[in-house]
Amino acid sequence: MQEKKPRVPSEAARVKRNYVLSKVPEILELRNQGMFWKDIAEKVKLNEKTCKRYYKKNN
Repeated sequence: MQEKKPRVPSEAARVKRNYVLSKVPEILELRNQGMFWKDIAEKVKLNEKTCKRYYKKNN
């Protein structure tokens, strides 16, 4: 059986992940202030699902 090579994310994926991670504190703060997901997503320029996923991971 062939050994699988570890998956290496592309440069674009790393850049996006770093951007999302830089916005997590802002997402947490806005959500704790009672702001709706749609408004948070527009403010941080991310998808609503992405905001929810990272909120769950970090809260």
